[in-house]
Amino acid sequence: MAVRLADALCSGASVPAIGSVRRLRALVAAGHPVHKIVAATGLEQTTVSYLLTGAVTTIRVRTHQRVEVAFERLALVPGHSARSLARAARNQWSPPLAWDDPDDPSELPQHGDQSVRREAIVEDTAELARQGLSREAVTHRLGVSWAVVQQSHTRCGIPVPTFAA
Repeated sequence: MAVRLADALCSGASVPAIGSVRRLRALVAAGHPVHKIVAATGLEQTTVSYLLTGAVTTIRVRTHQRVEVAFERLALVPGHSARSLARAARNQWSPPLAWDDPDDPSELPQHGDQSVRREAIVEDTAELARQGLSREAVTHRLGVSWAVVQQSHTRCGIPVPTFAA
């Protein structure tokens, strides 16, 4: 079950931390150094470090939102930190494309051949865009984040189509 931030109206409300933990770990697995992730989230270094341990079960909505925004911004940008890559490999953390819905506690990361899946996302995105669906409707229909759509197009070498407003 995905976290529905719209349902949590006040920023003091708590949500499960699993999605934020997975997103932060995925950014490390993509090679981003923790200091860059800290800067992108606007969170304290200690908060990000604590979340990376996975020891926390709930976080404030505002923290979740900050991590989500940073993830959307950095997931498609390759990092170059050998230290981060080594840390992620040592801890077996999955990269951004391994997650369809990081907030779903029952989801397992997908590490197989992603090319078929990426091609399907690209084809489906093009068809839904031709049908006049908005970007939000397309991601909802496909059940993936915008970052997954963008990264699939980038890796297939195909531009993202234009969407209805």
